[in-house]
Amino acid sequence: MYHLLETLLANTTTLVMVIVFGFVLLTLGADWLVDGASALAKRFGISNLVKTIFYMSLYIS
Repeated sequence: MYHLLETLLANTTTLVMVIVFGFVLLTLGADWLVDGASALAKRFGISNLVKTIFYMSLYIS
């Protein structure tokens, strides 16, 4: 397994592609997390003001 990873990362183009792909997956995952949390809060009847304050508190900390 280590040899395969070493071979893939030996090429600079492949390394850049892996980093970009990882960033795209990270962005999509964060979007999915926020959408899911918003849907869950809506299901429990939590107001938009409370959700906004909560998200801002996470952003600031």
